[in-house]
Amino acid sequence: MKEIDREIRDTLREEDAAVDASSVQEITMFHGAMDLFRGRLRWLAIGFALALVGLAALAAFTVIRFFQATEVRGMLIWGIGFMLCVVAGIGLKVLSWVELSKNTLMREIKRLELQVACLASRVKVSDQDDSKTR
Repeated sequence: MKEIDREIRDTLREEDAAVDASSVQEITMFHGAMDLFRGRLRWLAIGFALALVGLAALAAFTVIRFFQATEVRGMLIWGIGFMLCVVAGIGLKVLSWVELSKNTLMREIKRLELQVACLASRVKVSDQDDSKTR
């Protein structure tokens, strides 16, 4: 019985290596970010990107106006405007990172589902083999 167990373990290791080699592909940060624009929420990612471009332009405008202001009140208003643009941009980036993290997590869950399915099929095959030998 020990020999059969060893053979089963060796077979499982070989098949696990084959599954891992075919399914494990590290996704770079760039490819992960581009996947945001291909998913079902691509309209949201496009909206975030456009909003970030708009906020960057508005932040540049407020910085220019800040340095052109001659009174403290004007500097204060343009400085607060700049800070609001920066905070809003950071918020949009955080939301994008959350979506990117969710996509990565879903990819890992699907990879685990594949491994469980492969293991379940192996268990069924080994159970049938055991019942035939008895």
